[in-house]
Amino acid sequence: MKRSSFITWDQLKVGALIVVALVILAIAILKLGQAGNLFGKRYRLVSLVGNASGLRVGGPVTVAGQLAGSIKDIKFLPPDTDTTRNLKLIVEVNSSLQQQIRQDSRAKIKTQGLLGDKVYDITVGTPKYRPLHEGDTLIVAPALDYEAVVQQAAGAIQEVVSLTHDLKRVTSGISRGEGTLGQMVTNRQMYDQVNSTLTRVSALMARLENPRGTIGRLLDDPSLYYSLNRAIASADSVITQINRANGSVG
Repeated sequence: MKRSSFITWDQLKVGALIVVALVILAIAILKLGQAGNLFGKRYRLVSLVGNASGLRVGGPVTVAGQLAGSIKDIKFLPPDTDTTRNLKLIVEVNSSLQQQIRQDSRAKIKTQGLLGDKVYDITVGTPKYRPLHEGDTLIVAPALDYEAVVQQAAGAIQEVVSLTHDLKRVTSGISRGEGTLGQMVTNRQMYDQVNSTLTRVSALMARLENPRGTIGRLLDDPSLYYSLNRAIASADSVITQINRANGSVG
């Protein structure tokens, strides 16, 4: 006698859950594909770069910061004197964005996120230039060399450290009383002498600036200056005549 089989309610629930999970997975894949345009038509562009550090095959390609494709291949080129063309990058971009990528568009290798992931980003062109087509070359704008910046910063920090050591050595010498400045700081007698000298100089300057004094009158009263000048000229004339008389007598 043939045994009859039937599906239990528990088995039905498990099957339904599996079907629902598969449907959700399919919808998620479809949405992701639409977001990245994985299933859309694409065209290829070429870029020549000297360094592709951080880029990888399958890495993201963005247009104005929006996901638009991926890196298809990275190839080495034959050695050349132009070191800015060591590598050939082939990127695939969504065909729907072809009108945005034109001859004046530029590719930039940007850093994204805190982990420093590299992204191949393309700027939007202007209507003045034609759109790029399959196989066209996209110029890569020069990128900031972060390693060179770090090296320069390290050199600057080293100079600051050296300057700090020098300053510390100078201040240590001053605190020990070395040199003129050190003597002025640590030697009370020398400090008093310098202070006394400055006081005398200030008093002398005050006397010179006094309009009632001789020097002050010479500076402020031109008539006294002219009189003194005439007296000196007269004395010089008398001396000249005396010299002439002495010469005649001789």
